[in-house]
Order: sequence, then structure tokens, then C-alpha cells
Amino acid sequence: MNDLMEEYGKDSIKVILMRRDELDEDEALELIKNCQIAIDATISADICELEEIIYDFLGLEPDYLECFLY
Repeated sequence: MNDLMEEYGKDSIKVILMRRDELDEDEALELIKNCQIAIDATISADICELEEIIYDFLGLEPDYLECFLY
């Protein structure tokens, strides 16, 4: 795993969601799962659409998109 993935991995996203939104682990994982499903369903979409999914589901910057594309 490269440095970027370690810094912006799904585990990091989970921690961000739990701290920022005061979610429990199951709630955070459910949001991440639903975000991944939406990305997988629109993988042929424009990159801007995928970045919007990250923001809409998780409220995170586009930097985290790479976590969902590997």
C-alpha cells in the first residue's frame, strides 16, 4: 500500500466520520459501503461526478476518491 492510500485509506475515512459526525463504527462503515456502491455504479462517469459522490455521502474532499477506486 502506498503512502497516499495509508494516509487516505478507508480506515482513515471511518475514523474521520466517527469523530466528525459522532457516528459509531457500524454507521460509519455503512456510509462508506453506500458510497462505494454509488461509485461502483457510476465508475464510467465523469471524475467530477465521482468527487460529488464522495462529498454527498461522506462530506469529504475529492482527495479521498482514490480509496474507492483500487
